[in-house]
Amino acid sequence: MIFFKKKDVGKEEVEKIKEKTKDFPKVEETKIEKEEYSIPLFVKIERYEEILSVLDELKILIRDASNAISMLNEIEKMRNENLAVIQRSFEKLKEKIEYFDSKFKKPRILKESIPKQEISSIEESLNKLKSELEKMKFEERPKI
Repeated sequence: MIFFKKKDVGKEEVEKIKEKTKDFPKVEETKIEKEEYSIPLFVKIERYEEILSVLDELKILIRDASNAISMLNEIEKMRNENLAVIQRSFEKLKEKIEYFDSKFKKPRILKESIPKQEISSIEESLNKLKSELEKMKFEERPKI
């Protein structure tokens, strides 16, 4: 059941409500009569012992439910801690992979040791060798 804070209602709002509800059919007020309960002055011993045993069982159920809730809270706490550890480990692993990836893909030593001019001259030499090989292949072909 939901309870809302009591709102201060002014006379104007009461008049608006009365105006809107004046056409509604009137409901007859009915009085609810209270039933009078007779409370026994004496309780049989058997009934008293039964009540006590039921109360003891209820206390045990409440204690067990409380323990179960405590265990669930502890499990949830452990789960959150484990997730945090897994996330930290995952982040460390990710950092290490990125580190190794950067080291293996772009070796610094090769870039620094060979200047661009040398690379272009090497490429030119390779291209000349390729063309010469093509010429040799063409010359060695048997003529039919």
